[in-house]
Amino acid sequence: MIWKFALLIIAVVTGAASQTVPCPNGYENFADEGLAPVCLKFATTKKATWGEWLTMCQQDNGGHLAIVKGDLHGKIYQHIQNDQDLWDEAFWVGASDAENEGQWVWTDGTPVDMGPPHWDPCDPPQPDGGTAQNYMCLWTPNFYFSSCLNSVTIYAICQI
Repeated sequence: MIWKFALLIIAVVTGAASQTVPCPNGYENFADEGLAPVCLKFATTKKATWGEWLTMCQQDNGGHLAIVKGDLHGKIYQHIQNDQDLWDEAFWVGASDAENEGQWVWTDGTPVDMGPPHWDPCDPPQPDGGTAQNYMCLWTPNFYFSSCLNSVTIYAICQI
């Protein structure tokens, strides 16, 4: 009987711990309260290309480059604004048109919403880089979606 009580205590403690820490160490939950976790990590250990970060995110807890849909973009922007060390940086996220020029898709295969409010409204408006710019980044200072040079080395946002 005592062992059943001990198992019950372990189950309660383990369950409580998993509910209070929905994301692994180094990741932060960007989901609204009550929703499934959206665990993001601002990967600032080194600067690398999109392809290199794609691999590094996968090697870190089986993650991927962040899929920034809907209001998650605003939450990321706010996070950057709250951390002055990030203001002058740029970040790879998980979208590309490398497979079919002009057809932007997230790494999960879903299409990227085009135009405002997410894409940079500069002149000419983004995306405009042709085959030299096939990967999406959030570029300083406004962190809109931008098509960045394939060879640029910047930080990334990983997601699990």
